[in-house]
Amino acid sequence: MSELPIERLGLIGLGNMGSRMARRLLAAGWPLVVHDLDAEAAERFEALGATVASGPREVADEADVVLLSLPRPEDVEAVALGEGGLREGSRLHTCVDMSTTGPEGARRIAAELARGGVRTLDAPVSGGPIGAEQGTLCVMVGGPRQAFDDCAPIFDPLGASIVWLGEEPGYGQTMKVINNMISAGCLAATSEGMVLGTKAGLEPAAMVDVLNASTARNRHSEEKFPQQILPRTFDFGFQIGLMLKDVRLCLAMAEDLEVPMLVSDEVRQLIALRVGAAGGEQDITTLIQQVEGWAGVEVGGAADGRDALASGGDGARPAPREGE
Repeated sequence: MSELPIERLGLIGLGNMGSRMARRLLAAGWPLVVHDLDAEAAERFEALGATVASGPREVADEADVVLLSLPRPEDVEAVALGEGGLREGSRLHTCVDMSTTGPEGARRIAAELARGGVRTLDAPVSGGPIGAEQGTLCVMVGGPRQAFDDCAPIFDPLGASIVWLGEEPGYGQTMKVINNMISAGCLAATSEGMVLGTKAGLEPAAMVDVLNASTARNRHSEEKFPQQILPRTFDFGFQIGLMLKDVRLCLAMAEDLEVPMLVSDEVRQLIALRVGAAGGEQDITTLIQQVEGWAGVEVGGAADGRDALASGGDGARPAPREGE
């Protein structure tokens, strides 16, 4: 049994993921202190019963455990270690970073916070906004086992699969960037296959049916193609620029460990081309549009995803690879 009480939680970052997790924690009865650079986002949670803090330090003054859900590694580092950051707080004893920052950043933050007696769990999640809303996330956790056990009641409302990966800081982040790299590869390969089949004359919705009954089935073919790509809504809720960030984190780790990642590097190139062409704020499901433009076809249909379209594109050829 831990001697460290958990009476009040903090959550910093109320975006697509953090806002949904905050709602689930409030619904589970946790007293919650929130902060976000978007004051209106924070005020919406004040109406739901949360306390709004002016900054990270104030959150750490009022909460025993603080969860972070932030878009980029530099954001996490600034919140945790910067001026007015978590390490200046007086009450905080455990920081749970649910962002995707990569293992190197997780180790650095854990070491710095430990100097002030604060435990750190890196606990990135998979499952997207829908998983966050429904409480079905997979939470991948690295850090002290005692801290993990203490935080189990916090994770329960958030995830259907909570996996502790080991004592070492960064183990959760290591698993997350590997997961996202594999996921990005599946999205890229499925997009290319769907474009090829459409240009060959196959109906996209029928192709999806076959994929989902066959060995090529994956999360993208099961969910994103029928729900966001065939209807052409492209609104899964995760920016392609953040996908590129995650892929780069994985490849940086692979380079440090001298592990060749030939296929993954090609996936990075494709995502980088899409970001360069359309901007990083686009949804990840728009990755297929990069291939569609080269092939001169459109993979899509009516709202129910059953009627295929094959319209001419601009015929543009692949641009030079990033860095060439």
